[in-house]
Amino acid sequence: MNMQGNEASPEDVLRAALDLMPLPVALLDADGGVRYTNPAWHARAAAGDPIAAATGRNMLAVLDAAGAAWAPEGGEALRSALASGIATSVAACGAPDGAGLAPKLLRFSRLETPTAASVLAMLEGLPEADDPDCDTRCQLLDALRDTGEKYRTLLRRASDPILTAAEDGRLIDASDRAESLLGYTREELAELTYRDIHPSGELARIERAFEHLLAHGHVIVMDTAVRRKDGEVVPVDLSARTITYGGRRVAQGIFRDVTERHHAERERLTQWAAQRDALVREVHHRIKNNLQGVVGLLRQQAAEQPEVARLLVSGLAQLQSVAVVHGLQARGQHDEVRLCEMVEAISHTAAELTAAHVHLPVEVDILRRIQIAPGECVPMALILNELVINAIKHGGATGDGVRVSLHRDGSSAEVQVHNPQGTLPPGFDFDGGERLGTGLSLIKSLLPPEGAWLDVRADQGGVTARLRLAHPVLVQAPAS
Repeated sequence: MNMQGNEASPEDVLRAALDLMPLPVALLDADGGVRYTNPAWHARAAAGDPIAAATGRNMLAVLDAAGAAWAPEGGEALRSALASGIATSVAACGAPDGAGLAPKLLRFSRLETPTAASVLAMLEGLPEADDPDCDTRCQLLDALRDTGEKYRTLLRRASDPILTAAEDGRLIDASDRAESLLGYTREELAELTYRDIHPSGELARIERAFEHLLAHGHVIVMDTAVRRKDGEVVPVDLSARTITYGGRRVAQGIFRDVTERHHAERERLTQWAAQRDALVREVHHRIKNNLQGVVGLLRQQAAEQPEVARLLVSGLAQLQSVAVVHGLQARGQHDEVRLCEMVEAISHTAAELTAAHVHLPVEVDILRRIQIAPGECVPMALILNELVINAIKHGGATGDGVRVSLHRDGSSAEVQVHNPQGTLPPGFDFDGGERLGTGLSLIKSLLPPEGAWLDVRADQGGVTARLRLAHPVLVQAPAS
């Protein structure tokens, strides 16, 4: 408050605060003009310091006219502070005219006031060294560089790739490791935004992360990627936070190249998959052996009791079909079962279990890369078994003439089971579920809702069942 009880102006408050500071401080206008100095500055001027004597003049003009070696650097430091707002400083060893005053640090710092942008100029004395020589004391200034320069030095020598970006996304600084990671120079990076260094597939995620960073001050993005200048995409983890740099808020991101981690993870998954496949194959092998043991016991019972042998054939064939599936899965990898191998194995097993002792010519003109989806192997084996067993049962006393064939038609395949001596009962309708019998009823219940269709028709040449298979029942095996 002043004597009239009115509130003090912001400028008055600022000047009162400067008057209390023990360091020599001058308040500069946006063009470098000295508009106010505190008592400590006046005392420095009274001691003959020509810099402090700049009161009422333009500091840039004083520095540009100075004759000391450090004066041009001082002018550049002030211009930088005026233009960018980044705090700067210069080592002022002696006065511009060569007078032997004690070394000092001339620091410029941007100050936003309610009335106008200003710059504070501060003269900081240095501790005395054992050697009073000015050059020796000036060496102490190397340890007292301004905050902005310290930050830039630490940033560029950091062990991790680090990028600094303005709030609008423009890149403004980078560490040496960031240059190496991205393949750009600092000058090239200064022409880019953070959006330019990420692949398009990650851009939406990175933009959301940048918005979160500006809103909350920190963000972590795991398993993202950057795109190098040469187009190579490098997997990285990103940790970012906002900091104050040169009087303004910026975003600082630390990138961690995780290429080796990804390689190690892929190797671990490969080893795990190999171990799993070996274990699964062993399990399939044991299940097959157990089922075959059960089949052997039932066949022995059928041989000892011929009156029940006919009743056991269907159940034996079903068990043997499941055993065939597990046997095929034990031989392959990733539970893979080729369609052609299943058709052959099921057909020969069905013929072996019947008393007909017929040879079933399985005609295969299909590529071996077509496989049955793992979850459909057992249902498909039971369906094929029922089709072949029914054809043999209704093929006369010997089952002669029953033929099984497999053909490919584009991305689908068709299994045909033809019985030249077969007939269908009046009113037979597979789709409608009429007059199917036990075997075809089981087949209808086992057919998956997608990827499998069965058509059973009779003509003068007998009965033909056509089982058409496609995705998702069939899958294409990877090229070997």
